[in-house]
Amino acid sequence: MPLGDIQAGAAGCDLPRLKRHIAWALETFGDNLYFL
Repeated sequence: MPLGDIQAGAAGCDLPRLKRHIAWALETFGDNLYFL
């Protein structure tokens, strides 16, 4: 599950969208999801 290059401190970062994407990934992939 690629998330790309996340720069949470960047001015153009959409944190609510990122949080929704991570929540979706956790629900969809469960134990097969790894954060590097």
